[in-house]
Amino acid sequence: MRTAMLAMRRKGVDAIDAKIRASGLILRGGRKVAWDEIGSVTAISFHNDAKVQLLWDRAELHRRLDVQLKLPGIQALRVDLVRYPAVDYLGLYESLLDEFERQRIPVAHRKKWMQA
Repeated sequence: MRTAMLAMRRKGVDAIDAKIRASGLILRGGRKVAWDEIGSVTAISFHNDAKVQLLWDRAELHRRLDVQLKLPGIQALRVDLVRYPAVDYLGLYESLLDEFERQRIPVAHRKKWMQA
């Protein structure tokens, strides 16, 4: 419910999580990143093995992409798909990973364990 309310308040370029274009990515806020500006990506999947998972919804995607740029002085850009329905966003996540591979951008896969 909270995620849906936050998403409904986002408008225009702030409603974009990520768009794949031939020239690169468009991220939240309309930030354009050319493929040749991306140095690497860290794909993070969050997992929870707590006995009681009060705030953990298995139907959510629980994924994040940290996009490291080649440009000096700029931190990683984050594509956060943590609280979104997996049924709606898994395709976007997989498309992004496929495009990074096509563009020969290295992707490191990491798991993070959460207790929620």
